[in-house]
Amino acid sequence: MLTVMVVLFAVCWLPIHMFTIVVDFLPQLRSEDHAEADGIVIAVYTTVHWLAMSNSFVNPIIYGFLNDNFRVSATFYPLLSDFTRVVCPDVDLGNLD
Repeated sequence: MLTVMVVLFAVCWLPIHMFTIVVDFLPQLRSEDHAEADGIVIAVYTTVHWLAMSNSFVNPIIYGFLNDNFRVSATFYPLLSDFTRVVCPDVDLGNLD
């Protein structure tokens, strides 16, 4: 589970850090002379920022599906059982039912 957490953290946060480094080393991307590039820079920033913030959304899902203690807890089990019954009815939940 830790490996999955670290990999997803890197996938979510690496693009915004790379974007920041590129913009810092290429100041012409921020200059007034390149107004047509300004829209692209804003769109890319919005996308990578959204991706970085999505890490907060992904963490509870990872905990829910990969952590046995969390999966059998009273708060997550009803969600998991309803999800598996609707999406994959052939899945056997074993001793969770």
